[in-house]
Amino acid sequence: MKNVNSVGKGRMAYSEQELLPINQIKSELHSLCAGSRSGDLCLFTEEKHTAVISIDEGNIVGLRYRVTRGMNALTQIAAIARATIRFEENVSSAPQTIATKITSTQNVLQALGIDFDGGDIHKSGAGKKILVVEDSRTQRVIICRMLNQNGYDIVEASDGYEALGQLDKEKPDLILLDIVMPGMDGYKVMSLIKEKPGMKDIPIIMLTSRDNLIDKMRGKVSGTNEYLTKPFVYEELIAKVDKYLYADNSNTLHNVKA
Repeated sequence: MKNVNSVGKGRMAYSEQELLPINQIKSELHSLCAGSRSGDLCLFTEEKHTAVISIDEGNIVGLRYRVTRGMNALTQIAAIARATIRFEENVSSAPQTIATKITSTQNVLQALGIDFDGGDIHKSGAGKKILVVEDSRTQRVIICRMLNQNGYDIVEASDGYEALGQLDKEKPDLILLDIVMPGMDGYKVMSLIKEKPGMKDIPIIMLTSRDNLIDKMRGKVSGTNEYLTKPFVYEELIAKVDKYLYADNSNTLHNVKA
């Protein structure tokens, strides 16, 4: 089983060339705080500016945007539209608390539009396994962290061929499947999954940046349960997943006739 990987000592395996919308960056910050992580979440904007959010055991203890520090940097960070990210883990951030005058983690997250009460996340996914098929390394890391945080066991695949190979080894309870991938797109992967014995009724949620009627109709005809349009936030992902894993059996089957 694959879990979220790291590259180098203390560095999470994001693609540092992929610009992420701020909503996904907020979801990643939510997961880092909820998971009691320690380190620096670094944001690199399109304008080549750098922001740093320092975390100590899930508590935000430092903020910096260019030369501005502390709560004064919060408005500038909140105004970022897109950025590449890097998380440097195990950074000793605690000494920055007094110097940067961070009021509280909850206040920072609320100012960024993140709903977080500081308590433990209810781990609804215990015992459930999800196959995440996503060619973007950064997207895959973020999605897997969200799911891991909620207690799900994760199997990863970076393309359709790897996904089919994983299905030969084990049967997941649900599949998150990207549409646009090199070599074999999500529609083709889904059709091949349905041909595998015992796999026809696995719920499949398509991940897509295409939010138009034609693509949704094509996915429905192909047998997907639902679409999740990128960018999405933590609450959206978990709500969609829980909808199919914890609904009545009659609601978890595909709409395509056997």
